[in-house]
Amino acid sequence: MRKKLLQIGVPAVCGVLLLILTIAAPWKSGGKDTPVRVGTQGITESSLHRFYDLEDAILHSDLVADITIASWLGENSYFLGQTYFNVKVNNVLKGAALEEFILVQEGNSKSTVRNYPLFQKGDRLLLFLNEYDGTTDEHTDFDTVYWIIGAYSTVMDIQSVDGTLYAIDRWGGMTSEDRGYHNEDGLYIEVIKPRHDLTTLDSATASRTIQRRDEADPVLAQMDNSRNRVLLYDEVLNYVQKINKGGTAE
Repeated sequence: MRKKLLQIGVPAVCGVLLLILTIAAPWKSGGKDTPVRVGTQGITESSLHRFYDLEDAILHSDLVADITIASWLGENSYFLGQTYFNVKVNNVLKGAALEEFILVQEGNSKSTVRNYPLFQKGDRLLLFLNEYDGTTDEHTDFDTVYWIIGAYSTVMDIQSVDGTLYAIDRWGGMTSEDRGYHNEDGLYIEVIKPRHDLTTLDSATASRTIQRRDEADPVLAQMDNSRNRVLLYDEVLNYVQKINKGGTAE
């Protein structure tokens, strides 16, 4: 298993894992919910080591999976802090066929990124993941641990509305149809070009989907939803499978 650093902010190479609670497989008896969703020392939106659009996220992930948060396990004090969850796998689109694994989310009860609360029990998400076992100075008692490659920027919420499944690109950056570049004078030139061949839903459908998600999560409802992009779940899955099989976005 390769050693990886979380790609958010300045990489850190030290810190010893300090679990604050006993973690003896609580998900097998119903699971624990996250006791604190937003850190008491909230930090502003952190810079990412790199940006991933949807194609990049697929290509750079060891595992792309539709999962449900089954249980909060605990947290550590490493760097900005991390929280551990046991998750149930609903569908694997890329990578090993798993039934469950341990998920590492950036943030803990002391500090979370702005507009990125800790997950809660029951959340259904589409995530882009790499294997994780900490730095050389860390250890973990968990097996089969994954972390989200783009931290908060590569999280999709899965929501059902009237029998149709939708995927909400929570920060909008992965599936935005806008792309730009800086010219020789340093000016930003915006290029609007369809890149993912994903349907742009009407505002009423998008608003209803986000509202349904937020009704189930009042904490997330208080966050900034302005960049959310709502997509058809089946279209996203088809796109992931296409890229995973060697296709391209063009």
